[in-house]
Amino acid sequence: MQALQPTKDAVVRAGALLIVKIDWVVQVHQLTAVQQAILDHQVTLVASPTEIIAALQLQESAMQETAIQTAPLRDEASGTATTAAN
Repeated sequence: MQALQPTKDAVVRAGALLIVKIDWVVQVHQLTAVQQAILDHQVTLVASPTEIIAALQLQESAMQETAIQTAPLRDEASGTATTAAN
C-alpha cells in the first residue's frame, strides 16, 4: 500500500484480492470466482482502474463501502460526531 501512495490510479491483484485506486481513493474488493474468471480471460483490464471496476460491476459495492467509511460516528468521550475516514 505504501508503494501506491504517490500514484493517483492503480490496480493490484493478488488472487481473489483486488486493490483499485482511482483519483487517490483506494478500494479493496474480495473477488468472486466469476470475477476472477473475467480477469483471467481479460488481462488487459488491469491496465485501467475505471474499466476494471465497470467490467466487474464493482461500482455499487464501492459506493456502499464509501458510505460506510464516511458515516458519522459519535465519539462517546467528547460527544462530538466524526467520520470513519477521519
